Amino acid sequence: MAPNNVASSIAQDARLWQSLIARQDEFVADLLSRLLVASSESVAATASVMDPSHVAPSPPLSSDYNADDSDDLRVARHASDALKAYSESLEERVKVIDEEHKQALKIVAEQDVTIAQLRQRAPESSVQRRTPAHSTIIAPPARSILEGNGERSYDSSGLVPESTHDPFVIVFLDLTSAPFSDALIGQGKTGGLQAASQLRWEVEKDIRAIDVDQNLKSEDEGKDPQIILFAYYDKPSLASMLLKGRVITSGATFDEFCLAFNSAELTTLVDIGRTPVESKIGAMLMILGPLNPLKRIYVIGAHPDAIVSTCPSLCPGGDRPRNEILTSKLVAVNFLEDEEQVSALECFGWRTITFQRLFSQRTVDTSCWKQWAPVPYDEEAEADAYDYDYEYQDEGDSSQGEWSPVSSRISSKPHSPKVPSAAARWRRTNPAVPGTRYRDDKKAGLNPGTRPLDTNRGFLQQNPQICVFHYLSGNGCTARGTCGRAHDYDLNSRQIKHLREDVARHPCKELRNTGRCTWAETSGGTKCMYSHDRAKWKR
Repeated sequence: MAPNNVASSIAQDARLWQSLIARQDEFVADLLSRLLVASSESVAATASVMDPSHVAPSPPLSSDYNADDSDDLRVARHASDALKAYSESLEERVKVIDEEHKQALKIVAEQDVTIAQLRQRAPESSVQRRTPAHSTIIAPPARSILEGNGERSYDSSGLVPESTHDPFVIVFLDLTSAPFSDALIGQGKTGGLQAASQLRWEVEKDIRAIDVDQNLKSEDEGKDPQIILFAYYDKPSLASMLLKGRVITSGATFDEFCLAFNSAELTTLVDIGRTPVESKIGAMLMILGPLNPLKRIYVIGAHPDAIVSTCPSLCPGGDRPRNEILTSKLVAVNFLEDEEQVSALECFGWRTITFQRLFSQRTVDTSCWKQWAPVPYDEEAEADAYDYDYEYQDEGDSSQGEWSPVSSRISSKPHSPKVPSAAARWRRTNPAVPGTRYRDDKKAGLNPGTRPLDTNRGFLQQNPQICVFHYLSGNGCTARGTCGRAHDYDLNSRQIKHLREDVARHPCKELRNTGRCTWAETSGGTKCMYSHDRAKWKR
């Protein structure tokens, strides 16, 4: 019972008790006055008797005696007894309420003490951890004190013992760049719950395959680390892409998927709009990365080079060494199931794994290798929007500079080593990746004589249009001399795979116009690359 409710109840009972006592006093006073009147009348009647020495005995009062005075006395006795009993019951109730009030005050006092202790421990139990002397982890300070010269000195005296925390694993997911499979998203609520469960199961499988910590204490053996999921996405862009690709038929289906996914245990889904997801992940790594209970960090869909640029603990330079212990916790997920992506991810020094058939394989316009600041393209303003690293030059071409996709608002020049950036190595391995802007073919790392893709258009909406027969047909383009489509786009295997999927969604013109497709007969038995599913044409 709350203290305020107890006090109001006691006050109400006290007022009722006082009212009853006042009414009792008035009733007893009235009875006494009537008794005095009756007594005086009796004395007067006795004095009027002729023989005062002879007084007739009064007859005994029986139960059926109906004299007015006797009735009044009997009623008064019963009323007095009833009021006395009620008064005693009120006293007992007041005692009980008083005890409850004391107990409530005691509980409140204990809670105040607990809250004060928790507030006192809060600065100590933040993100600070005591690390071994040989560890290269740069632990965030428990408190920062502003000195007179304007600089902050750090007080790391109060650190939480590591043994008091259970191990845990964090999964960072860029849902815009790495959406779940079409089958999961199309199921709405059921698909959202299944996506969270399947992602958690894949992480648990990897944890069981490679123990997260071989140095766990004996009392912690057998204790599985908790898996915490942080998912970020641009809801309008992702929903528009899914509607355009006919993965969903309405926005309500995607809303149900997101709500169900967010309702899963230890799962958080945040709409960050056009904000680069790497900046969110980098900030989280700065806070949570140094924690020893954090055993592993899975990154899905985010650009590793951009994450390194936003997390000083991962970015070497100056007197700050590269944090190898934090780097060893990072795991890059090959969500596209592409061997070229695996080779590109391995250059960052992170362990790379693949989650089979969990994420969509049809993403084109949105990619994990998107530019750092997703602003509208402006040829004149591009030079001011990005920094270029000319420190490294190829031996074969001294004029080639490497482009680092780091916004000038968060420049990495003071910390950049004189080696090619990770993003440059990625672009050299995978030229013309969708979602990446280039100033010219030389800086883009394109093969000589090839054409870059327009990332604002789909594969089948390029200008000039792509000749799908040149890239997808085994015999190539048979009308090379008269074909009006382009044959010089530089496409890697992943992009050709996406092109094949886009073409497979378009109806076969010959089958639609004549009712019969002769492609297999004229191309050596190979299957027609266009769709023959008439049911899908009606959509």
